[in-house]
Amino acid sequence: MSKRLIHTAIVAATLALIALPVNLRAQELPKLEEALKAVDGGVSAARQRLAARRVIRDAQKAIEAAGEKPERWALLDFLFRAQQQLIRLDDDPKYRADMIETCRELLKAPDEFASLRLKPDLLLSQVEQAKSGSSLHERAKALRPFVDRYVGTPAGPEAIKTAVQMASEFGDSALIADLRQTMQMHYASDHAMIQYQRERFEGQAFAAPLAATLKRSDGKLMCFPMDAFGTSCLVLFWSKEGEGMQHLTRLAEACKTGSDMAGRLNIISCNLDELDDAGESMVRGLGVDWPCLHLPGGREHPVFKTYGGKDPYLLRLSATAQTAIGIGGVRRHKEDGSVNYDNTLKSYIARNWTDPAYSTQLRAMSAGEFLIFDPGKSEVLSAALQPIQRCFVAPPMRHHLSHQEQLANLRKAVELCRKAIAEGSDAADLWMVRDRLIIALMSLWKSEGDLAHLKAAFVEAKTAIEAGYPDDKAVIARFCLARQALRDPEVDRGAVIDSYITDNKASGPALAAACMLAIDAADRVRFEQSRELILKQHTNDPSMWAITAFLLDRHHLYWMFKMPYTFGWIYNRREGYFITDGNVEAAKRMLKAELRDADGKAFRIPEDLTKDYTAIIFAAAPPWNSKRGDGLAPSPGRAVFDLEPFVQSRPDQDVQVCVAVLGEKPYDGVFKNRAKQEVPCTMLAVPNGLENSLVKRLGMPTLKSGLNGVILGKDGRILKAVSGLSPTSMRIGDIMGNSVRNLVARQDELKALAMIEKGQAEEAKQMILALAPHQDPEQLLSHLRARARVYAALGDWEKALADAETVTRRRARMDADMSELSAQLGKDEAFRDEMKARLEQ
Repeated sequence: MSKRLIHTAIVAATLALIALPVNLRAQELPKLEEALKAVDGGVSAARQRLAARRVIRDAQKAIEAAGEKPERWALLDFLFRAQQQLIRLDDDPKYRADMIETCRELLKAPDEFASLRLKPDLLLSQVEQAKSGSSLHERAKALRPFVDRYVGTPAGPEAIKTAVQMASEFGDSALIADLRQTMQMHYASDHAMIQYQRERFEGQAFAAPLAATLKRSDGKLMCFPMDAFGTSCLVLFWSKEGEGMQHLTRLAEACKTGSDMAGRLNIISCNLDELDDAGESMVRGLGVDWPCLHLPGGREHPVFKTYGGKDPYLLRLSATAQTAIGIGGVRRHKEDGSVNYDNTLKSYIARNWTDPAYSTQLRAMSAGEFLIFDPGKSEVLSAALQPIQRCFVAPPMRHHLSHQEQLANLRKAVELCRKAIAEGSDAADLWMVRDRLIIALMSLWKSEGDLAHLKAAFVEAKTAIEAGYPDDKAVIARFCLARQALRDPEVDRGAVIDSYITDNKASGPALAAACMLAIDAADRVRFEQSRELILKQHTNDPSMWAITAFLLDRHHLYWMFKMPYTFGWIYNRREGYFITDGNVEAAKRMLKAELRDADGKAFRIPEDLTKDYTAIIFAAAPPWNSKRGDGLAPSPGRAVFDLEPFVQSRPDQDVQVCVAVLGEKPYDGVFKNRAKQEVPCTMLAVPNGLENSLVKRLGMPTLKSGLNGVILGKDGRILKAVSGLSPTSMRIGDIMGNSVRNLVARQDELKALAMIEKGQAEEAKQMILALAPHQDPEQLLSHLRARARVYAALGDWEKALADAETVTRRRARMDADMSELSAQLGKDEAFRDEMKARLEQ
């Protein structure tokens, strides 16, 4: 009896959490349900057991009659519940075995009936774990595949909630952190799941996209995140009651007197009073032209309940339309206690996600401008198309134009396109003109927030499709029309994106556009799926260089789904660690280029790469900045002398550091370290500067705010690119320097592991000890981890355990510093425990 009922309390409490809606009702089911209810009305326990057995027999007959029809699953679910009731009346082993067999049958239910198999699946899993005498840790570990079976099905949210509850019972914080990541990946925009997390993890902030379709005061629909992606937003929820009008007035005054926010920050008004004009007359009366959105039901509207909750409330959105759930409102006050919106706006404008180059690149990517640039194109554009193409300034200069300059170029492109279409309706390349018109209109919509431009783009896309395209060239027009379909609140957004990819035969450009559509729909899963295919199959196509570089940019990758919150040094550490970790990029990109050295000779990549690793730091031509705010580009000197100790420490001298000036001549000076000693460095020049194909290949987003860099393997493979958007320095240290150190050390670790795998443990020991002598306490973590593995392979358990404990301790301290559990810590702890067990044996 005890084996069957191990941890029954936990299982029963967990099963009680799961709601199982039955949408499909067999004809016999209502009668069976009534009969089951009547069981409890029996005059004696014996009568109740008899009634329960009778109901079960009737259910079994109904299941047999249903055969393979869909109603079979609803009947099986009923049988399962009836058997549970019988067991509560008579815990006979036979009845329990019958119920287990029913559970196994329910596991065969297709995904549309996943909610019916969830409860039996969990019960079976826990029973098997109990029979095998599994520990609480092993039971918790089994919850991970349980959740995986339901993510993406209607039962996914309930499976996750159930697993969170059980993980809490087991005390497994690592599993809870993992489950929260699953929520972020698969259910980030699910309002019910957001509210669940807010309540379950009260006091803990997390990211969520603003996902909603709301009507503006002019009757047009605003769709989030689609209409917000590319420019940061502040959304003010307010009412005429309480302090609402004061907040509205103060924010309007701050906007009128503060710095220019064009292209960097938008304000949106959401009135909670259900006014006929959504409060537009009051907003306009304050002299501001913010969009005013209706919230039917006011404070009961799901958007306010999910993202706001307090009145008034200021919701902050990053340029990727992410907000910080659990952090919000307005906390900056003047001496008289009123809200200091002047400081609020200044603070927000200073953040990473309002940086002009960053926002500009996001908007250009979202609009699809990358679809009309092809650095490898050989054909010459027609005379009509050339002036149109010049309106689309190529990156990175596109991201350095002022907001007004960008708008002027886009408006000119629209004008020239319309003229070309009117004058050349029979031109062979008219489809190319139409494509550029569609992109220009979508770029204007992104830059100005004017939905009229988007509507015009829809009209042009439909016209273009009706006019016809050459084979496989309708990517842009279909991209625009797919965006139109996504704006329907009732549409199956996933199906729209999937259909778009299929219609365009999963080409590279189609997958790239699908990434943007997935962001529009707050569908992170499809974004990651399209990204993975692009990085696997399309990285070396010149027409894909811009999107590939964007998808690999660590700065963009970090902030794409992060909450807009940086208060405290922890968040700087997190970003710095993410950007500088030792993993090579998730693509196999090869760089081929010809630079010039100090003697004017060609420096060819990859032919002239003589070291295993070559770090090239790209810089604008000097002069470089010497103090903050002098308007000059940053100097590469700090990164060079920061790397010097590491380069000199390499036994095989296998790392080379180069500084490449974007211009015709290399830097003719020298770099010195803090001791005023000259630091060896290879000086190079990038001929033609920003026009060099190398710049396009790496997708350099900016030259003004930070340094771009690349770490190459000897074969010319891009192991890692460092974006100019990344901060040049943080508390964690120099971005380029740490990137090189961590990457090279990680490669050392992988080499040692490969040698161990081949049975070359002694050779691995010689290699790793040359890099990390045993008596040296200051070692890179990858080297320490590799050394521990080498000692383990040689059977030196004491030394292996000593290094494993050091690695675990340092990794735990790093996680504590960042207030974030890493997956690596779990792996390090498992290896440490294995070494302890070896010693005990």
